[in-house]
Amino acid sequence: MKRFLDHSFTLGFLFMLMMLTTPFFGQDGPPSSRELAGLLPEQAGGWKKTAAHQLYSGDDLFEYINGGAEIYHEYGFHSVVVQDYRSESGGMIALEIYRMSGPESAYGIYSFKRSPGGRAVEMGDEARLEDYYLNLWKGPYCVTLTGFDERESTLAGLQILAREVSQRIEIRGEKPKLIGLLPEDGLIPGSRKYFKGPLALFNSYRFSRENVFAVVNGAKGDYTGGRSLMVFAYSDPERAYGVLRTAREAFTASSEFNLLVDEPGKEIYMQDVKGTALHVKQLREYLLVSMQSDSAVSSSELMLELETRVRKSTGS
Repeated sequence: MKRFLDHSFTLGFLFMLMMLTTPFFGQDGPPSSRELAGLLPEQAGGWKKTAAHQLYSGDDLFEYINGGAEIYHEYGFHSVVVQDYRSESGGMIALEIYRMSGPESAYGIYSFKRSPGGRAVEMGDEARLEDYYLNLWKGPYCVTLTGFDERESTLAGLQILAREVSQRIEIRGEKPKLIGLLPEDGLIPGSRKYFKGPLALFNSYRFSRENVFAVVNGAKGDYTGGRSLMVFAYSDPERAYGVLRTAREAFTASSEFNLLVDEPGKEIYMQDVKGTALHVKQLREYLLVSMQSDSAVSSSELMLELETRVRKSTGS
């Protein structure tokens, strides 16, 4: 009898120890899922949840976004919670909160989803209201709200719900370093993009069918007068020069570009089939790209300003 009691006590002790040391996830799954669900307001400004939320993590995103999940994974997707809201007047808003791998990844997908249209709104780390949807970035989160009509009450609801979610997110973030290298003068608001891979770059400008610049960390800004700047960062100057050399070979073999001045060193001047002039230059561990709608071969003032900012950032 004593042996049975000892055995029962041992099993009970082990069970209690397991309960104390094993996380209790509940019906919402892992802590990250509970964290996401906790950011959803029950109601805000007359907008109420319509049904249970949906959660997608990892490759499950392909079930939610058919044909568009790859770009989220390129930026560092972790999970997303989706919730619909309805107003008393019958308006509908879909809310998506994406948890990315970090603030830089969240800013990247935010920069990819927004456009220069619309207007900036003061909430989160940055937010933009465009037509019938609103994108917001704060810390490791990218929040997208989509209205199903363009009524004033729905546009107001987008901001009400977005502000409520933003207040629930306690973590703030900083923009990637490369974004700060882009000159401000003449920059079109909302045009800056941050790249974490080739898919985002292809969406802005396709140099080649291949990842010719081996992009893992890049930024782009559009400027008045049909001008754009790009900057790509690499591990060291040797890596940057190797990528430039490979890109030169690809451009030489391509029918899409005409090399105007091919200096053997660290610069390439060329023109694409649409007449856009491109200047590619290596500066330490960076590749800088200037794009102009005219066919000028000389470096633009923007390119010179970008060089100056890069040199200051590297102390050279």
